[in-house]
Amino acid sequence: MPDVPLQVFTKLFTTDQGLVVQSVRAFARVEIEQLQPHCFFDSGAPFSVVTWPLSQMVRWQLLGVSLSSQGASASLDWYGIPCQFGEAEIMLRDLSGLNSWGPYVLRGKFAQARHPLLGFHIILGMNFLADNSVDFGLRNTPSGLTGNFSVP
Repeated sequence: MPDVPLQVFTKLFTTDQGLVVQSVRAFARVEIEQLQPHCFFDSGAPFSVVTWPLSQMVRWQLLGVSLSSQGASASLDWYGIPCQFGEAEIMLRDLSGLNSWGPYVLRGKFAQARHPLLGFHIILGMNFLADNSVDFGLRNTPSGLTGNFSVP
């Protein structure tokens, strides 16, 4: 399985009580229909998300306008933003942009309205790993966290 490197960004914050804390995000370089949106992996997200207006710019197949689990309806919004469930193809790229892997299936929520902070983004959720047999790894090194996707 080839390893696709991720770029791990750490941002420091200070609490009102003077405690320094860090947030960490692992960004992947991706391509969808020759566009290269910002993309990060969120291990807390059950489904991937394609933000608006990106969802308006790429071809994707509608898979549903509602979700249910065991007969009960489930939310298809994303932080209050209405979404439709769909599928598109995505390529993973190395950090230099010279090598690419894929296409991989990108199934998830396609936003139908703007997010107040995120515009041209794809958030890869846990289903991206399961749908594509991709492994995700993070390692602590002396220079900070490093990460990768191991792809089939």
